[in-house]
Amino acid sequence: SISMSTTIWEQESHWTRKSAAGCRCSNLKDFKGDVNYPGQIVLNSKVPGQQRIYNRDTLLKMMQKPLRLADSLKLPLYCGEFGVIDNAPRASKLAWYQDMVSVFEAKGIGYANWNYKAGSFGIVDKDLKPDLPMVKILTHTE
Repeated sequence: SISMSTTIWEQESHWTRKSAAGCRCSNLKDFKGDVNYPGQIVLNSKVPGQQRIYNRDTLLKMMQKPLRLADSLKLPLYCGEFGVIDNAPRASKLAWYQDMVSVFEAKGIGYANWNYKAGSFGIVDKDLKPDLPMVKILTHTE
């Protein structure tokens, strides 16, 4: 199988290297601006790159390079890690997860959330209490 994590992050590596304010850095934990999903990801920004609209279609477009490669090699595609940091706006986080999982399912991409236990990306808290809306999205349960 082909892992798509590296391929997507190579395409969209500005998320890991630049803050929403456009400064070069490796950590966004101190960003204080308003973020949103779906829609303009950095609200009220005047910086052209931050005015980009993100939604399910954008996510699918971002995945085209690994999808084409997997198709050309006749190999399955696997996303070994994906997630949203814990202090992201709740509604945006759930919407992003829903869209990512729906794209994975529609395209037959295997996936694993990063990560299970408590921490910045956990789907259970420090007491191992599950985030039920998140678990429902990831497991397709009602």
